Amino acid sequence: MEKNIRLKLVKIKYGGESVGDDIRIEIKVSDKKYILRKQISHGTEVVINQEACSILSGHAPFVLPINIKIVEGDIIFDDVGNIDVKISIDPNKLSAQRSDFEVLVRESRGLLP
Repeated sequence: MEKNIRLKLVKIKYGGESVGDDIRIEIKVSDKKYILRKQISHGTEVVINQEACSILSGHAPFVLPINIKIVEGDIIFDDVGNIDVKISIDPNKLSAQRSDFEVLVRESRGLLP
């Protein structure tokens, strides 16, 4: 019997240097994509508590590759940060399994990286 694994975006903390407050978060898991647009002020933490996606799995532990992209929308050039991560999931655990990630977004102002 398969198990339904739910991935949830719990909260966002906006630290580091300020790049603006028009934030778009994209989480890609396999062929599924979750997008959230949110006004977030620098130095704040926002509770989201939304399901990003759900997947079916067997009973064996597995590693799930995920891409997380943060975009701060600007008039001319968007500021973008992007990471690829792998999370270990054990479908047999009854409690929530938590993973924290940091995505660095730098203000580009049209300059090449």
